[in-house]
Amino acid sequence: PEQAQKILADLARTTSSALLELRATVGVLRQTDDPESDSLEPAPGLNRLPGLISACESAGLTVTVTTEGEPQPLSPGVDLTAYRIIQEALTNATKHAADRAAQVRLTYSGSRLLITVTNDGAAVAPAVPGGGYGLMGMRERAHSVGGELRAGPRPQGGFEVTTALPLHTHAQEETLAQPQEATQ
Repeated sequence: PEQAQKILADLARTTSSALLELRATVGVLRQTDDPESDSLEPAPGLNRLPGLISACESAGLTVTVTTEGEPQPLSPGVDLTAYRIIQEALTNATKHAADRAAQVRLTYSGSRLLITVTNDGAAVAPAVPGGGYGLMGMRERAHSVGGELRAGPRPQGGFEVTTALPLHTHAQEETLAQPQEATQ
């Protein structure tokens, strides 16, 4: 009964989050230039990582986050992609990691952000065979901003998701490189 209540609470929280994301997506698709229209909450990014970690910990997963290098600003698309990849990797760790612990490492290196999410426990068989699109979705997200993603079991046990993302998308870099027109 106690575990069922915890699972139900986690499901309610996840469903609520998914509904908010869906509303935001539909809102973006319907967005107009009308200044009187309601503004949407900004898309999540790494600034919301503490809340994500807290949610994972309330679901029973201990998460350690380390940052290497000087944090750099990310383009909005890369920021959202980084957050979503970490979110999915931690969701998978919550479901499948036997040791109930995960590590997130953010490394700012040159013009790239390297993200590594690992767990050290022996993998637990998925409750439902096949089915999920999590790894494929993470890979597609990384590629959509010019990044790369690898995921798989670690030789010493556990699982690792590693992604390298540009700090800025190619389109944003071109915009930043263009000289500003002088106003008269």
